[in-house]
Amino acid sequence: MRSALIFLFMVLLAVLLAGAKEPQAGDHVIVSVGDGVNYDGNITYIGNGLMCFDNASMTVVENNTVLQDNITDFCISIAKILLLKFK
Repeated sequence: MRSALIFLFMVLLAVLLAGAKEPQAGDHVIVSVGDGVNYDGNITYIGNGLMCFDNASMTVVENNTVLQDNITDFCISIAKILLLKFK
């Protein structure tokens, strides 16, 4: 009985994870890197520990003030990414 429950749990887990999407070049995403900093843009390259964007906007929330700036052609370290949302 116990092994059947473990098997059922593993199958359910595999089904739920099958819907996970991996970011690819061309995807439009919002990336949160902590300290109230978010990037919103199109991915142009992923590799060598970097995620690169073009025509992105950077939003910084500091002391209840929202600052926004447009950035072109920049890369961030994948290790800094805390949250990634697809748009």
